Amino acid sequence: NTQEASFLLKESFSHSLPFFIRYPKENIKNDEDNNCDLAFGKWISKHQGKDVAVVSIGPLTNELLKAIKDENIDATLIQALFLKPMDEEMIKSLLSYKKIIIYDAYSTVNGFIQSLEARLLELKYSGEVIKLGVDNVFVKHASVDEQRAEFSLQINDVIKLLK
Repeated sequence: NTQEASFLLKESFSHSLPFFIRYPKENIKNDEDNNCDLAFGKWISKHQGKDVAVVSIGPLTNELLKAIKDENIDATLIQALFLKPMDEEMIKSLLSYKKIIIYDAYSTVNGFIQSLEARLLELKYSGEVIKLGVDNVFVKHASVDEQRAEFSLQINDVIKLLK
């Protein structure tokens, strides 16, 4: 949301290394209240559940949150606001879940998804990991919506896995 984007922009000025913010321009709005309680490198717990956790990236997280609430699904939803550094404390909290879905509809599975899965394995996670991202294949031509449909990355695809 715009509060998170505003925080990231302000945070970027306090670092000397490159700081990349991926924020769709269609989501830019002028909110009056841009204050939010966020910290560098920390992820955001959007919803609490019991056996299944979804780690999601980007603006689709808010759509996913709405769908989880509308469907009354018992799942934890975490927004990975920072891809690097990863929130080690939040990752360790995931170890108690039976199933973890890593949902990145913006990138290939070889990026953040693979990094998070590797970290979970290093921490001896023994549950099921489901990776939802763009396959590492050549896409001739498709709109964003067409690609999400082709690779089963729409919100309804995630909800089906949660039911």
